[in-house]
Amino acid sequence: MLCGLARGRIALPNVNPESAPAPPDASISDAAVGLRVLGFGPIGEAMAFERGAFNVVLGRNGAGKTALCRLVAGLDAAEGARVLTPERELTELDARARKVALVFGEFVNYPGLSVLENIALPLRAAGAMPAEADVRAREMAGRTGLGDLLDRLPEQLSGGQQQRVALARAIARDPDVLLLDEPLANLDYKLRESMEDELRALFAGSSTTLVYTTSDPREALQLADRLVMLDAGRPIAQGAPLALLERPDSVAAADLLCDPALNVARARRAGDAFEFEHGPTFTLPAQAVVPDGPCLIGIRPDHLRLSAQAEADGIAIDAEVLFTETTGSDTYVHLRVGPEDWVAHLDGLHGLAAGSAARFTAAASDVVCFPVEGRR
Repeated sequence: MLCGLARGRIALPNVNPESAPAPPDASISDAAVGLRVLGFGPIGEAMAFERGAFNVVLGRNGAGKTALCRLVAGLDAAEGARVLTPERELTELDARARKVALVFGEFVNYPGLSVLENIALPLRAAGAMPAEADVRAREMAGRTGLGDLLDRLPEQLSGGQQQRVALARAIARDPDVLLLDEPLANLDYKLRESMEDELRALFAGSSTTLVYTTSDPREALQLADRLVMLDAGRPIAQGAPLALLERPDSVAAADLLCDPALNVARARRAGDAFEFEHGPTFTLPAQAVVPDGPCLIGIRPDHLRLSAQAEADGIAIDAEVLFTETTGSDTYVHLRVGPEDWVAHLDGLHGLAAGSAARFTAAASDVVCFPVEGRR
């Protein structure tokens, strides 16, 4: 669908990383941290991951998700970067000496070995006796829904089953840190949904520090207890998912959690009054944390409603319909608002003709404001 690719004409601001570092994260205590990565990215920023929580790293392709996983696993090094757990620093340790397991999105299993042998292999390589490795492998197979498939070869398994084998092999060694690098990316949509539920259940109550990477904001919000957001190789926000969604501190962070893209427009503030460069004047409450003068306004596509009249505390936006897309239950309306291209995500089916005029509204509480440089 095009809706996931649509971008407004207005360019998202290029924030100077040296003048606008990611804000400090106070949402996690030192005692809860299971993994720290220091000196990551072009200006050497820090990330913290909570022990026993579902830590999700969200970023688009090329944002640095796989680089982060490979750094923590010890497969790659980065100048100035450090990897620490509460027990020890891992930076100088060989990958085999780290209690870290890594699962990629590709189905990496040994084709000539059965399911049981695939799961037991790292245990035997670590020196476990065959009987001990067999018992542990059977236990992991049962936990991942593979108990009836132990004698099958990978080629005899579905995609979801193959990924379960890779996951069972990774957790069989009881790692302190488990890295799942877009593990469901190669599965179809329905299977991804069921696997998301299985993963949450599998790690409920676990003391493992779990780091799960994705480029899908829906998946990030569905799974995350704690969220770290990467953009262009650097962390731009980290904390509780709902807090980052409702109170983003930058246009880039708001946009990363938005699919389709965040609708952005230039505006000017004078007290509680805001005026679009190419649209109406509206009032926002005093908590809009931008100074008087030029600013940026952002509205999520799913916060726009098709309506002839604005709500009492909201704004009305007149737009030209460019085209629509439907998914069977939703409609994505591509709009021209002044010089910018926006998208409205509407429930139900709406037959809006290309070239027609339409009015959309948004509640004042759904409008986010940023300084022109893009970060509060």
